[in-house]
Amino acid sequence: SAEIPSLLDTQSEAIIAYLRTGGMFGYIGVGRGKALISVACACAAYRKGLRKIILMIPPKLTLQTVEKVLPWLRRQMPVNLPVHVLSGKTKANREKASLQKSGLFIMA
Repeated sequence: SAEIPSLLDTQSEAIIAYLRTGGMFGYIGVGRGKALISVACACAAYRKGLRKIILMIPPKLTLQTVEKVLPWLRRQMPVNLPVHVLSGKTKANREKASLQKSGLFIMA
């Protein structure tokens, strides 16, 4: 049951830019949907065959992203890729995960 009736212009423009070019760099303000954009682009990249996708977030947002944002996004859209949180892990554990797993890797 999606709660998003439609995407914000910023979100749709960013996702279209990614789909057209394979990358996107843009200034996107607070509350303008960066998490949705990032996860939607990561899902598209995974569908294209990319298996190691990194999402860099500020350390102070790790808990919020994992406990609130990702579960909310999963209710809004299909998130069809494995998600691994590497923030707070030791360097050895991060390296092991990145070698053995595929999907979206969240790093702070």
